[in-house]
Amino acid sequence: MAAVEWPLLRKSQIRALGLAAREAYLERLAAHVSEIFPTHAAFIERPAGRRFLERCVVAARGHGLTDQHSVTLYTDLAVALGFAFEGQPQRRWIAEILEDRGLGSAGKMFLIYNQLSDRCPGDPLPPPDEADDDETLASVLPLVPQWPPGDWG
Repeated sequence: MAAVEWPLLRKSQIRALGLAAREAYLERLAAHVSEIFPTHAAFIERPAGRRFLERCVVAARGHGLTDQHSVTLYTDLAVALGFAFEGQPQRRWIAEILEDRGLGSAGKMFLIYNQLSDRCPGDPLPPPDEADDDETLASVLPLVPQWPPGDWG
Protein backbone atom coordinates (compact mmCIF):
# COMPACT_ATOMS: atom_id res chain seq x y z
CA MET A 1 0.00 0.00 0.00
CA ALA A 2 1.37 3.37 -1.00
CA ALA A 3 1.77 6.08 1.60
CA VAL A 4 -0.65 8.94 1.35
CA GLU A 5 1.05 12.27 0.98
CA TRP A 6 -0.83 15.09 2.68
CA PRO A 7 -0.40 18.65 1.51
CA LEU A 8 1.36 20.97 3.92
CA LEU A 9 -0.62 23.85 5.31
CA ARG A 10 1.13 27.16 5.75
CA LYS A 11 0.75 29.12 8.97
CA SER A 12 -1.26 31.74 7.10
CA GLN A 13 -3.68 29.05 5.91
CA ILE A 14 -4.07 27.65 9.41
CA ARG A 15 -4.62 31.17 10.75
CA ALA A 16 -7.29 31.79 8.09
CA LEU A 17 -9.08 28.59 9.05
CA GLY A 18 -8.98 29.64 12.71
CA LEU A 19 -10.38 33.08 11.91
CA ALA A 20 -13.22 31.54 9.92
CA ALA A 21 -14.08 29.23 12.83
CA ARG A 22 -13.93 32.17 15.24
CA GLU A 23 -16.27 34.25 13.11
CA ALA A 24 -18.70 31.35 12.73
CA TYR A 25 -18.73 30.84 16.51
CA LEU A 26 -19.32 34.55 17.17
CA GLU A 27 -22.22 34.50 14.71
CA ARG A 28 -23.77 31.53 16.52
CA LEU A 29 -23.18 33.22 19.88
CA ALA A 30 -24.79 36.45 18.66
CA ALA A 31 -27.82 34.55 17.36
CA HIS A 32 -28.11 32.69 20.67
CA VAL A 33 -27.93 35.84 22.79
CA SER A 34 -30.44 37.61 20.55
CA GLU A 35 -32.83 34.66 20.85
CA ILE A 36 -32.51 34.20 24.62
CA PHE A 37 -32.42 37.95 25.37
CA PRO A 38 -34.54 39.61 22.64
CA THR A 39 -34.22 43.02 24.31
CA HIS A 40 -30.45 42.81 23.73
CA ALA A 41 -30.65 41.92 20.02
CA ALA A 42 -30.12 45.49 18.80
CA PHE A 43 -27.12 45.92 21.11
CA ILE A 44 -25.57 42.64 19.96
CA GLU A 45 -25.91 43.72 16.32
CA ARG A 46 -23.92 46.94 16.93
CA PRO A 47 -20.10 46.97 16.83
CA ALA A 48 -20.00 47.43 20.61
CA GLY A 49 -22.14 44.32 21.01
CA ARG A 50 -19.74 42.33 18.86
CA ARG A 51 -16.81 43.57 20.97
CA PHE A 52 -18.76 42.61 24.08
CA LEU A 53 -19.16 39.04 22.80
CA GLU A 54 -15.46 38.82 21.92
CA ARG A 55 -14.51 40.05 25.37
CA CYS A 56 -16.91 37.59 27.02
CA VAL A 57 -15.20 34.74 25.18
CA VAL A 58 -11.77 35.93 26.30
CA ALA A 59 -12.93 36.39 29.91
CA ALA A 60 -14.57 32.96 29.94
CA ARG A 61 -11.40 31.33 28.61
CA GLY A 62 -9.46 33.16 31.32
CA HIS A 63 -11.59 31.32 33.87
CA GLY A 64 -10.71 27.99 32.32
CA LEU A 65 -13.99 27.57 30.43
CA THR A 66 -12.79 25.59 27.46
CA ASP A 67 -15.87 24.43 25.57
CA GLN A 68 -18.33 26.46 23.53
CA HIS A 69 -21.30 25.53 25.71
CA SER A 70 -19.65 26.83 28.88
CA VAL A 71 -18.45 29.98 27.12
CA THR A 72 -22.00 30.57 25.92
CA LEU A 73 -23.37 30.11 29.44
CA TYR A 74 -20.78 32.56 30.77
CA THR A 75 -21.86 35.07 28.11
CA ASP A 76 -25.48 34.59 29.19
CA LEU A 77 -24.45 35.47 32.74
CA ALA A 78 -22.75 38.65 31.54
CA VAL A 79 -25.84 39.65 29.58
CA ALA A 80 -28.34 38.85 32.34
CA LEU A 81 -26.45 40.13 35.38
CA GLY A 82 -24.69 43.09 33.85
CA PHE A 83 -21.42 43.50 32.11
CA ALA A 84 -19.42 43.78 35.34
CA PHE A 85 -21.12 41.03 37.31
CA GLU A 86 -17.88 39.50 38.57
CA GLY A 87 -16.90 42.70 40.36
CA GLN A 88 -20.22 43.11 42.17
CA PRO A 89 -20.05 42.19 45.87
CA GLN A 90 -23.40 40.36 45.73
CA ARG A 91 -22.02 38.22 42.89
CA ARG A 92 -18.73 37.32 44.59
CA TRP A 93 -19.91 33.73 44.95
CA ILE A 94 -19.94 33.41 41.14
CA ALA A 95 -16.39 34.73 40.88
CA GLU A 96 -15.26 32.24 43.54
CA ILE A 97 -16.67 29.33 41.55
CA LEU A 98 -15.12 30.62 38.32
CA GLU A 99 -11.73 30.99 40.04
CA ASP A 100 -11.76 27.40 41.36
CA ARG A 101 -9.11 25.67 39.24
CA GLY A 102 -10.16 22.30 40.65
CA LEU A 103 -13.41 22.42 38.71
CA GLY A 104 -13.86 21.84 35.00
CA SER A 105 -15.95 24.00 32.68
CA ALA A 106 -19.15 21.99 33.03
CA GLY A 107 -18.77 21.72 36.81
CA LYS A 108 -18.37 25.48 37.20
CA MET A 109 -21.41 26.23 35.09
CA PHE A 110 -23.48 23.57 36.86
CA LEU A 111 -22.68 25.00 40.29
CA ILE A 112 -23.44 28.55 39.19
CA TYR A 113 -26.67 27.81 37.35
CA ASN A 114 -27.86 25.45 40.09
CA GLN A 115 -27.83 28.39 42.55
CA LEU A 116 -28.59 31.25 40.17
CA SER A 117 -32.38 31.56 40.48
CA ASP A 118 -32.21 31.52 44.30
CA ARG A 119 -29.27 33.90 44.63
CA CYS A 120 -30.02 36.22 41.71
CA PRO A 121 -33.80 36.54 41.42
CA GLY A 122 -35.40 38.93 38.97
CA ASP A 123 -35.31 39.83 35.33
CA PRO A 124 -32.16 40.32 33.26
CA LEU A 125 -30.76 43.84 33.20
CA PRO A 126 -31.55 45.95 30.13
CA PRO A 127 -28.88 46.47 27.48
CA PRO A 128 -26.84 49.69 27.48
CA ASP A 129 -28.04 52.64 25.44
CA GLU A 130 -26.25 53.06 22.14
CA ALA A 131 -24.61 56.25 23.40
CA ASP A 132 -23.13 54.32 26.35
CA ASP A 133 -21.81 51.31 24.41
CA ASP A 134 -18.12 52.15 24.36
CA GLU A 135 -18.03 53.66 27.84
CA THR A 136 -19.83 50.67 29.32
CA LEU A 137 -17.54 48.15 27.66
CA ALA A 138 -14.34 50.05 28.40
CA SER A 139 -15.18 50.27 32.09
CA VAL A 140 -15.82 46.57 32.61
CA LEU A 141 -13.85 44.44 30.20
CA PRO A 142 -10.24 45.25 29.32
CA LEU A 143 -9.10 45.06 25.74
CA VAL A 144 -7.42 41.78 24.93
CA PRO A 145 -4.71 41.75 22.28
CA GLN A 146 -5.60 38.43 20.68
CA TRP A 147 -8.25 35.78 20.50
CA PRO A 148 -7.58 32.89 22.88
CA PRO A 149 -6.41 29.57 21.44
CA GLY A 150 -8.89 26.74 21.22
CA ASP A 151 -11.28 24.86 19.01
CA TRP A 152 -13.91 27.31 17.78
CA GLY A 153 -15.30 25.20 14.93
